[in-house]
Amino acid sequence: MKRLTFSLFIIAIISTLGCSTENPLCTDNFCIEGEIYPKSDLAAGVEYVDLPIDDAVIFATLAAGTTPVETTPAESVPLDAIVADTAKGGTTYIGETLTITAPVQFVFDTSITLLTKTDSVSFYVKNPKDPEKLNVFQEGKTYTLTVEIVDIEPPDEEFNWYAIWSNMTSDASIVEVPPVEVTVASLIADVAVGGTTYVGKTIKVNATVEAGTAETEGLGLGLITNNNDVLWIAVYPKDTTVLDPYVIDQSYTFTLLIHSIDPPDPTQIDQYYTIYSVFVEAE
Repeated sequence: MKRLTFSLFIIAIISTLGCSTENPLCTDNFCIEGEIYPKSDLAAGVEYVDLPIDDAVIFATLAAGTTPVETTPAESVPLDAIVADTAKGGTTYIGETLTITAPVQFVFDTSITLLTKTDSVSFYVKNPKDPEKLNVFQEGKTYTLTVEIVDIEPPDEEFNWYAIWSNMTSDASIVEVPPVEVTVASLIADVAVGGTTYVGKTIKVNATVEAGTAETEGLGLGLITNNNDVLWIAVYPKDTTVLDPYVIDQSYTFTLLIHSIDPPDPTQIDQYYTIYSVFVEAE
């Protein structure tokens, strides 16, 4: 059976080369002429045809009895492109296996979400075969991961946004992205004029707590902006007790992922921008 498989393998290679020849077929180290022999045994002056395959392929074929199949690397696609297509109602990427680099927004028990920079699209990643591998992810950190997009759910009466569902197909690798060091003044000045410079970025900032978890009933932290037009909230959904040590009127150097910035709501009396950020760590 292996001999038959190998013969078919050689015929397939010759067909691919688009030629027929009575000369030996040779790789860098071996020749094939009914049997495999070292290229050094080829008689001087004998013409041969270069075989454009790795020697390991030949031995893998003989050992396994099948022709090795080369896997095509997953295409690397910017998350912004997937989100933009989805936000228009597109389904271009359903069924595609893609490599994506993006910050992790939230970590849940059975899935994580990637930061999409928009409230109209959420991107969920699951690992049905090995859910424990989701434990490596940290909110606010950036990762490169390969996923298969299995479904895109449109908005409905319960959830007013598109939901992209995907499954991990390989282990993720963390990407070291140094946080952007900013001051409260520069961040708030940008937000107060409608700027979104820091959305999607992990920042490092020294800020003072305006409301601790005791004041917000465990929902998160309120940070002082020194601007009545801007409200700033920091959350850590996976375990809100992580924020308990940070108390009112105390300053800390926070590392935060700026999740989104909501503009003023015209239906409300109080008009202000709201910065939503995800806690990463603090000093």
